[in-house]
Amino acid sequence: FPVTIKLFLYIIVFLNAIVKVVAQEPIYCKQLTVSNGLMQGDITAIVQDTNRFVWIGGDEGIQRYDGKSFDNYFINKKINIPNGRITDLSIDNQNHLYISSFYNGFGIVDNFNNQSLLFNNQKNKAFGADKIGFREIINYKNYTYACGSNGLVVLKNNEFEQIINACTLA
Repeated sequence: FPVTIKLFLYIIVFLNAIVKVVAQEPIYCKQLTVSNGLMQGDITAIVQDTNRFVWIGGDEGIQRYDGKSFDNYFINKKINIPNGRITDLSIDNQNHLYISSFYNGFGIVDNFNNQSLLFNNQKNKAFGADKIGFREIINYKNYTYACGSNGLVVLKNNEFEQIINACTLA
């Protein structure tokens, strides 16, 4: 290419880069700490629902953050949530919050009316006799799957059914 065409191409590329940089929306970041209401201890799970609330799980229970302040749903308070360390949070297509606990249980919160369901080893045969913990929750095609220390379970019609028993895999 002649020098003038190369120069022209460099100028076009340069101007295009400047336009892209100027056109980007600013990103705002706010640090959340204990001083502005975040719970103490480890934060182990975070998810955003369709109402744009951010749900945070940890050692003390769960919190809902609306962008300005926290609403605390600590263990054995406002709603019935599983005991023990919260390991995962998930939102389904109906905006239900699913909560798993490392030590004992699994909970579902209806975000529209703050009603909750709690599942634990005393209520569900699929859990076995020992306390079990859940580590992951997956919502897929109107089913909820939970992976825990006793294997893999699926939630159907508010009842858990064991799919894979971890004790028989050895």
